[in-house]
Amino acid sequence: MQKAFDVGSISKTLHHGVKQGYWSLEDLDVMPDSWKLNTLVDTDVFPKGYIGIKHQNLLKDYHPEKPLAEPDPRDFPVTPVKSKDITDEPF
Repeated sequence: MQKAFDVGSISKTLHHGVKQGYWSLEDLDVMPDSWKLNTLVDTDVFPKGYIGIKHQNLLKDYHPEKPLAEPDPRDFPVTPVKSKDITDEPF
């Protein structure tokens, strides 16, 4: 199953936007006003406040040589399954 958002493709899109002059690298350091508005929550309902995704500049903070997360040991091991009903021969 693929992730909904691939960090590599997002950073490629951001890099393309910087090269085209749509925004600067420093613009990506600042949290957009719309995101600031979305992080305002009612502290009566959510006493810890906003605990979602933190803002980061993916062009500065993304390091593809480092793994994003360790696999969860509770996950099932991924092993190919060969069914005896399926053959490699064409019909």
